[in-house]
Amino acid sequence: MKRKLNKDNLIEQLQNQLTLIEDFCTIYDNGKKLIAQEIAVKLRIIYHNTNNSKSLIRQLKLDHVSFIDTGTKYSPNNILSHWGLLSVNTKLGDGGDGKWRAIPKLDNSENRQVGLANWWDGKKIIADKKRNIFTRRRLILELANTDGGAHVDSGLKEDYHELTRKNSLGWFNLNKWGQSEALENPVPPSIRQIAFEALATFKQIDIKNESRLR
Repeated sequence: MKRKLNKDNLIEQLQNQLTLIEDFCTIYDNGKKLIAQEIAVKLRIIYHNTNNSKSLIRQLKLDHVSFIDTGTKYSPNNILSHWGLLSVNTKLGDGGDGKWRAIPKLDNSENRQVGLANWWDGKKIIADKKRNIFTRRRLILELANTDGGAHVDSGLKEDYHELTRKNSLGWFNLNKWGQSEALENPVPPSIRQIAFEALATFKQIDIKNESRLR
């Protein structure tokens, strides 16, 4: 017989997941981008619901909380591909290679907040040159469920494969020989930015008081 977790138990579980995400983010920021897979798994535990399991958000009845949204708005009229959670920078000077890189913004200067449904699976955070759309939910589940997080599938969905392996965003660098080189996979830095939003959201609320679980 299973013994049901009470409110305090579930809050502890949520805080544990957030602590692990914070630790994994430090590892990511120190250069180990593969840890994005583990970040995705922890975000899935917090946010994703299935027919057989409930997210920690739902178990704690936190669905009403507003979540920090740092993404730029997607415009279908923009002829360029869209990566709403990322910035682009380049390393110049001594030790720099001059290449452009997509990096997480790690910024909340606009202090924009949206509802959970919009944040999780409503906002278009990546749109490639073929107008394939990726939400936070889609990126997290693809990375966690099929691409090395908690499981490795023998095949990936075509649009996700194109995004992560074939540069479907269509952004390139020129190397010193004038040859085109694809920018790096945008999924890991996007996952890092989603983690930033999640951590920033929970740092500004009192989980126990916000929870409607009795």
